[in-house]
Amino acid sequence: MRSEPSETYQGRFYDGESAVAHDVVVRCSTTVVVVSAGSDVLATWNYPDLLSPDPLVAGRRARLTHNTAPYARLVVEDPAFSECILDRAPHLSSRAHRRRGLKIVLACMLMAFATVGAGYAFLTFAPSTFAKLMPDSWRHNLGEQVKQILVRGKQVCTDDEGVAALAAMAARLSEKEDNPSQFKIYVYDLSIVNAFALPGGSIVISRQLVEAASGADGVAGVLAHEMGHVIERDSEAQLVRSLGISLLQQVLFGGSTIGDSFGGIAGVLTLMQYTRDAERRADGHAVRILEASGVSPNGLISFFEYIQDKYGSKSEDDEKSDVFSLFSSHPGVKERIGKLKQLETWSATPALTETQWTALKSICASAPDTDKETEGGSPPDEA
Repeated sequence: MRSEPSETYQGRFYDGESAVAHDVVVRCSTTVVVVSAGSDVLATWNYPDLLSPDPLVAGRRARLTHNTAPYARLVVEDPAFSECILDRAPHLSSRAHRRRGLKIVLACMLMAFATVGAGYAFLTFAPSTFAKLMPDSWRHNLGEQVKQILVRGKQVCTDDEGVAALAAMAARLSEKEDNPSQFKIYVYDLSIVNAFALPGGSIVISRQLVEAASGADGVAGVLAHEMGHVIERDSEAQLVRSLGISLLQQVLFGGSTIGDSFGGIAGVLTLMQYTRDAERRADGHAVRILEASGVSPNGLISFFEYIQDKYGSKSEDDEKSDVFSLFSSHPGVKERIGKLKQLETWSATPALTETQWTALKSICASAPDTDKETEGGSPPDEA
């Protein structure tokens, strides 16, 4: 083991209770990681309970959380810090992750063929873990099935300049993410204000949402939120939770499809609704992504204010509000606007140039007109 480090490290700390990022000083001591801001100690984490969303690699930036604070995040760019952590928490290494992941996958597969009671217990406690360990081929298969149902009969928008503008926005937002290639962004000619993330990393934005946004920053904010769902594997987790392992195997390996099992669009709408906690985590990711890419949250505030004006404001206890029905799985629009307005400001430039924004608004120019409502109901609004 290396000797006790004398230096400290600069980092960013997200406490999991708000979207505010704290500039902190981090010390990697013999027994604990100490996170402090000025004279305030924000966290003291012991090594055995440290967690990392991805395997920790020496010489690269570290992203950590802790069993006692699963929604908190610590990010340290200094490569020396990851080396110090790996000395004291080898369970975060790539080898340990692979070994642990293999054991979990094998256990999940065995439990898929176990009794109904054992399967029920597994699905109650481990959908998120299973979703994050799911092979990419499974994710893409599920994502394609869901997409074919939700955009059935609708055109993907392919105007060259609009597609280039969308790609530029996606590249800017994902530039500092650990796996930017996981996001695949599409605009479909759907005439409802809508955006949703699918298993496998696909994100679908409706033409009507682009038209409803007051500027490119609003679309960027919605897109950053959906990226948060992809990062957390929320779509996969919800499918595991709703389908169950046995039915999921039928969908993946033949004998059934999601549409067969859940009656087309209406059933899939119910299938894809996230918990409020998942929505709040995705909002947290959106703020983090916007700040990292230098895009103002004001566009997202304006978009939510548009939703509030058009559909009303839905609180957690107001189930009879006139707001767009599928906002019921989200925190209230008023709550989300309030949290965004409380953020500290950061240096920002528009998500797109005026020329690019004009092109994005015309991305569906060559697509035929669509009906006001998608047949069978509206896809789930995940913005």
